[in-house]
Amino acid sequence: MEEEKYKPYWLIITLTMQIILYTILFTRGMNNNTLSYNILTDIGLVSASLILIINIIFWLYSFISILLKDFKKDINKITWLIAIIFVPFCWIFYLDAERIIIKKKKVDKNENLNDKVINIK
Repeated sequence: MEEEKYKPYWLIITLTMQIILYTILFTRGMNNNTLSYNILTDIGLVSASLILIINIIFWLYSFISILLKDFKKDINKITWLIAIIFVPFCWIFYLDAERIIIKKKKVDKNENLNDKVINIK
């Protein structure tokens, strides 16, 4: 079976989304052509909140996914856990690499269904 290649879909999506939100945050808060920003502006506060909420949701999904799924190599689970905890935004790479590093469960189509039937006498 041919190995799946790494395709950075999540990386592109999340980085684009965050660039847009950060741009809104910094441009809406600029006053009189200065580089200082006021995070308490209405759109600035909303975009900062969105950035934080989205990052937390994806980080939690990645963390739980690492804990629950079986990896092709056991060391990968430990490596990804350490990376997710200590390296900011590493979850973006995990979302893309997840398809490649997780074992796919094989479904046995020839499984005898009679083994699962309970005989009541």
